[in-house]
Amino acid sequence: MKINDKSKSITTGSKRYKAVRSKTQGQLTELERQELERRRSKSKATEPTVQMSIRMGEEEYLRFRALCKSEHRTNGEMVEHLMKAFLAEG
Repeated sequence: MKINDKSKSITTGSKRYKAVRSKTQGQLTELERQELERRRSKSKATEPTVQMSIRMGEEEYLRFRALCKSEHRTNGEMVEHLMKAFLAEG
């Protein structure tokens, strides 16, 4: 994945997402939020949710589901937990 923004470039892969850990993470999150708001019809839910589909191998899926169950977390809660742990890793 490569995102170009005039002078900034974010490349995933061997760089271990260093750019995503910087202040750019907040900027990218805000851009995603704006795009989502443009596409979403107004919801009556207090905290609107979205659905995400991820293609992965069966073994990884089974391991992820087992991890979610052992931690008593939903898929979304586990993804959020893992993202926070990853970004705090520094």
